[in-house]
Amino acid sequence: MPSTVLIIPAFNERPSCARLLREISSLSGARDWRICLVDDGSTTDALQLSDLSDLCLRGTILRLARNIGHQAAIACGIGYAAETWPGVSALIMDADGEDRPDDIPRLLSSLDRSHFSAVVAERRQRTEKAQFRVFYWMFKRLFRLLSGHSLQFGNFMALSGSAVRRLASMQETWLHVAAALIASRIPRRNLPTDRGQRYFGNSTMNFISLAVHGMRALMVFAEVMLMRVVIACAAISVTTLVLVGVAAGLKVSGQASPGWFTSVFGIFVILITQTTGIFAAALVLAGVARGLFQNASTAHRDLIAAVEATP
Repeated sequence: MPSTVLIIPAFNERPSCARLLREISSLSGARDWRICLVDDGSTTDALQLSDLSDLCLRGTILRLARNIGHQAAIACGIGYAAETWPGVSALIMDADGEDRPDDIPRLLSSLDRSHFSAVVAERRQRTEKAQFRVFYWMFKRLFRLLSGHSLQFGNFMALSGSAVRRLASMQETWLHVAAALIASRIPRRNLPTDRGQRYFGNSTMNFISLAVHGMRALMVFAEVMLMRVVIACAAISVTTLVLVGVAAGLKVSGQASPGWFTSVFGIFVILITQTTGIFAAALVLAGVARGLFQNASTAHRDLIAAVEATP
């Protein structure tokens, strides 16, 4: 039984993953860990067992039947780890180099393995372009407004065995791992870390992919978001009705200028239509989020096409 399982998703990232594994192999205790590489349906540069065995690392490659996306690939790894190595702690990190291997011992040493526990890496600073940072800042404020929670960390985290088991049982983990950790109510500690440099190329995260990633985080809290949207829509509707009533009173008393009431009523119709649309969208998101991966604990079984392991 390994002391810790390292869950690393990768899609067409063999060069980056190979370099990451070389750096991991130089860490103290690496020989006691189990590396669980999740090959997210790679079409080129697929991971190979030799990447592990040549470094004398014990590891497993989960080859998924298709590309399911970064968050779902991590959830697949969590589900497999909870089922295969029950009670073993896990560390989740990306393969691109931005999660620094040097921080692994710090995360693991801060983990309380005997209880529900999580240690998450909180970035001291971000290095993306200004427009990305601005949008990310806006997303965090929107997330706080709609969910009532603060999201200050990503996927780089260490989890106790009991925390792994709980996340594996949650359908929200398949949507957004960090948001699911918040929703799980697992006690967590934030550990300030520096962001590493990407090994190769540039990030593929753009405005659209970031927006989708943010929407998935909100879907974890779909019911809370729906209720907050309902309250906001109700407040807008009541305020609009009051203003229309005032406009109608002024119209009847003859104090309104020609066309003024028509303009106010038109604005009322637009506001009500938009409010209804926002409510409907929130309702749909809540329904979609509740319907995903109802049997989360075993969902990974249908997605893993092959399992390859070192001796």
